[in-house]
Amino acid sequence: MREPPSFLGEISVLTGNPISVSCRAQTECELMWLGEDTFF
Repeated sequence: MREPPSFLGEISVLTGNPISVSCRAQTECELMWLGEDTFF
């Protein structure tokens, strides 16, 4: 797996699917992929 981003904001990867990333802290990030919530 990839390491979670250490910044606040939303990123879109050119993989055909938009990825919204909300990070409250560098050790707690919430990754939303196609409606699925994955916690790191």
